[in-house]
Amino acid sequence: MYRQIRIHDDDKKFQRIIWRKHPTDSLQTYDLTTDTYGTASAPFAATRTLNQLAADEGSKFPLAAAIVVKDFYVDDVLSGGESVNEIQTAAEQLTQLLDSGGFQLHKWCSNSAEFLESIPDELREKQSTLEISGANDVIKTLGLLWNPSSDELAFRINPIQTQTAITKRHILSEMSKIYDPLGLLAPATLVSKLLMRELWKLKIDWDEEVPIEQRNNWVNFIASLIATAGMTINRYVLTDNRIAIELHAYSDASLAAYGTCVYIRSICSNGNAEVHLLTSKSKVAPNQTVPRLELCAFLLMSRLVKVVTSALKLDFNNIVLWTDSQIVLCWLKKSPHELNTFVANRVAEIQRSTKGYEFKYIRSALNPADMVSRGVLPGELMHNDVWWHGPSFSRTATYKEFVFTEEILIPDVKTIALPVSCQSIDFPVLERYSSFHKLRRVMAYVARFIRKTKGIRTANDNEVFPTVEEYQVSLDMIVSLVQRQYYAEDIKQIQRYNTTQNMDHKYVGDSRSLNPIHESGILRVGGRIKHANLTFGQRHPIILPPKHHVTKIIINDFHETYLHIGPSGLLSALRQRFWIVDGRNVIQKHLKGCIRCFKTNPPEIKRYMGDLPKFRVTQSDVFSRVGVDYGGPFHV
Repeated sequence: MYRQIRIHDDDKKFQRIIWRKHPTDSLQTYDLTTDTYGTASAPFAATRTLNQLAADEGSKFPLAAAIVVKDFYVDDVLSGGESVNEIQTAAEQLTQLLDSGGFQLHKWCSNSAEFLESIPDELREKQSTLEISGANDVIKTLGLLWNPSSDELAFRINPIQTQTAITKRHILSEMSKIYDPLGLLAPATLVSKLLMRELWKLKIDWDEEVPIEQRNNWVNFIASLIATAGMTINRYVLTDNRIAIELHAYSDASLAAYGTCVYIRSICSNGNAEVHLLTSKSKVAPNQTVPRLELCAFLLMSRLVKVVTSALKLDFNNIVLWTDSQIVLCWLKKSPHELNTFVANRVAEIQRSTKGYEFKYIRSALNPADMVSRGVLPGELMHNDVWWHGPSFSRTATYKEFVFTEEILIPDVKTIALPVSCQSIDFPVLERYSSFHKLRRVMAYVARFIRKTKGIRTANDNEVFPTVEEYQVSLDMIVSLVQRQYYAEDIKQIQRYNTTQNMDHKYVGDSRSLNPIHESGILRVGGRIKHANLTFGQRHPIILPPKHHVTKIIINDFHETYLHIGPSGLLSALRQRFWIVDGRNVIQKHLKGCIRCFKTNPPEIKRYMGDLPKFRVTQSDVFSRVGVDYGGPFHV
């Protein structure tokens, strides 16, 4: 195939070689003009050429173009059809399409003798004999053995030496000889994988003979594997009288491994159903809990089903995914954001790739994937009807579904933490204004409105602007609302103690160092200067929280009123009326954001003194240089 692909003239230089026939001959250079076997780019170039040929000539040969794009593997093609006429038409188009590109198809093989009659003898595949299995006329198809006459698949079991010393290297070498791309023997190959994991846990060296227990397990596995030499598997997994096709997949997990198996279920017109194993896959389990491993198995199943549905040219009437884990089914009903990271990531992928699929529960005793999660010896697997044809209940057109309870404890669900705010009442009006003076004016109008609704009349009701008394009422209202947001519990404890005078109810909150008092609905500092010759507000300043918006605009108002005074002066001015918790730090933080203060307070310019005179820095004898400090008075 490669020699039929010509390299572009601009790229021939990359396949230039130096050659001479005899050591005495001069060196000669050659440019290889065709795709060269052995180069890294050769398989890609060959596949890309076939795809381009299908794109160029696909309009003339539509059936062949689809086969080239989907059914070619480098230079091998595996395809088929529902009838002899269909495959004959496809073969004619495929031959003509490839002939137009200079490719000639040969080694034709089919399970239809009628079709092979149309193929010349020299272009047919020469069938060989597989002596070890006793099956004749077997052809190797991409690593699998296929008997066209019976349309069955088989496995080549090479003789394995067990008399020599059995080492980890020997076991791994023999394991790699079992070629099972479809996973039809996955439960059997899992036994060897688990044995290999045991050897790794025992830290056995590569050429060290394995312990007697592992040796016996390996010998039993080999003996059972050789017994399956005559086993054959039907290639065709559908039925001719089908009325519906379904895809059923099962998953299971154990602490040893997890896996999945996929079946084709053909519902027949006579009321029965035929189920055949299509593919399976297993993995050795990591160190995780069983529910998480069950989820990993379900994820593996969803990925395998995605591959199967994209590879098969079938329209399935239904796709059902089965698991024996009730926890996994509960996880899949939740949104991923409700679950922990490990579970959420896998649930999200499953939900994305399985839209429209059905999730169902199956009992562990009936789950065929149990074998692919625990391992079964090859000899036992060969006669296991559940593995090859699925659980018995699925072989009828209708079956009774299993129910499970959802009232179970589900792990890996996020604990929702609800933030508890100490702000018992929210007043958005306090956050609306950036000027404390404006906020006081608005609240003064609010206070006037409340007073009028209560029918209380004063001589100032017709004033356009708020009066001094209304401004004072508005200040008390603002402070009271702020304190009800931040200090509701503190106020409640203080009022309780004032009522009962019981020492057990004495206030012990965070502000206890201020000895707070609650006077006229406002929380104030108690302190020890109640007998001082000061106003009531100076003796007992109003307590304000450090992070409230009202505190911020009060600081800003005082800062501008006192002509951008410094931190200490501003703190002193504020404490004539207010006691801001952690006031010094709050004020300093606020002043750092004042643009005017920043501009009018540039950094100090450091002035450096002049150099010392030479005699001050020159080494000399004692008293050779003497200086005298003297002072006046001097009379001029």
